[in-house]
Amino acid sequence: MRDVATLCRSNWRSLSPGVYVIQGGDFKANSNAVISGEGVIIYLAGSSGVSMNGTATVKLSAPTSGTYSGVLFYGDRANLAGSNTFNGTADSLLTGALNIDGYQGGSNRNHMGRANLINPQLSYVDHHNIASSLVHEAIHIFLYKLEVWPKPSEDHDELYRPSRISPWTGQKIHLLAFIHASFVWYGLRNLWRDIEAASRMSQNPVGKYYIETATEGFNNPLYIRTIDDCRDVVNPILSEQLVALYRSI
Repeated sequence: MRDVATLCRSNWRSLSPGVYVIQGGDFKANSNAVISGEGVIIYLAGSSGVSMNGTATVKLSAPTSGTYSGVLFYGDRANLAGSNTFNGTADSLLTGALNIDGYQGGSNRNHMGRANLINPQLSYVDHHNIASSLVHEAIHIFLYKLEVWPKPSEDHDELYRPSRISPWTGQKIHLLAFIHASFVWYGLRNLWRDIEAASRMSQNPVGKYYIETATEGFNNPLYIRTIDDCRDVVNPILSEQLVALYRSI
């Protein structure tokens, strides 16, 4: 077995056949990364997850023989809260099963209009989780279409440089991720506020989380400061839309 985290620090690009263990972190394919490998199994230990950037090119295939033949990603059965994002360029190709026990949602700019829900049958997943995931991915898909024209920015390097801090999670992200997150958090906040206003039922934990977290993020001074810092880079129309989200909170 091999520790993928060590390979990541070594700026790896190609994986030899074998089992790779992710522990104490995530399997990350950052912007413009090129990762390939045949006959590999990625084991996600503990709460580790997968984070594949939309501009990364990932070509991985599972073993074709042995006990775990056909399994590409295998998640820890005790992990019900890990977060996984499977994006990538049009050249990306994952061949094998995703044996991940937690519930996840995802979408891909190369397959616009398709939202993926992994393990929605789990006992703790209810219609609140499903609704949030569908709206979440629908917003991403809509933004993927808008990225074609008009472009968010003409400065490709700045768009994908991980130099921003998310006002919602505190994690380092790139500018395009910040733009997507702004609209996603705004959409989820409004979804559950509208449901709450139209229903006499008590607020559910999922809706409460999205309303409170989204509101805190937009009210974080970091949000408007990020927009101001990027006005020379981001499309002016898009900048005004981001400011409008803030003003409507």
